[in-house]
Amino acid sequence: MIFTKAQKIYIALVALVIGIAIITDKFSFTLAFFLAFPLMVRLVRYMNSIKNHLAIEGALPTLDVIYGGVRYLGSESEVVTTRRVDDPREPGPLRFEQLCRTKSGAWFCLYFETINGSGFARGPNVKPLRDHDAAIWLEQADHEQYRRFFGEPKLA
Repeated sequence: MIFTKAQKIYIALVALVIGIAIITDKFSFTLAFFLAFPLMVRLVRYMNSIKNHLAIEGALPTLDVIYGGVRYLGSESEVVTTRRVDDPREPGPLRFEQLCRTKSGAWFCLYFETINGSGFARGPNVKPLRDHDAAIWLEQADHEQYRRFFGEPKLA
C-alpha cells in the first residue's frame, strides 16, 4: 500500500501510543484504541477503494455478450472513458458507464455496478452506440479522447 507522509506519521504515532499502552495500564490502551480507530476506518475505506478500482478495471475484460446478433468481447475492446452514474451521497451499489470501442471500430456503452468493497462488477449490460453518440459522450466527458478518435473540433 502507498501512504502519504502524513499517514505514515499518524501510523507511527498510533503505534507509539499502543506500545506505551501495552507497557503501562488499561487507561492508556483505551486511549490508544480511540486514537487508532480513525486510522482503522481509513484503512478499511482505502481497501474498499482498491477493490472498487479492481471491479472497474475488471468489468470489460470478462465481457462476452451477444446483443442484436453481434458478439461483444471485452478482450477485443478498449475502455475509452468511464463515468460514475449513481449519486455518491445515496446508499446502494456504485454504478458506472464505460464508453468502449472494439478493435473493428464499433462503439458501445457498458453499464455495470459494484457493491462498495466487493471487487466484482455485477450485471454488465451492453448498448451499441453510433459514432455520433460516442462523439457527444466524449464532448461532455473527455476532450483529449475526443480529439484522439474524432480529430480537432471546428472553431466557432
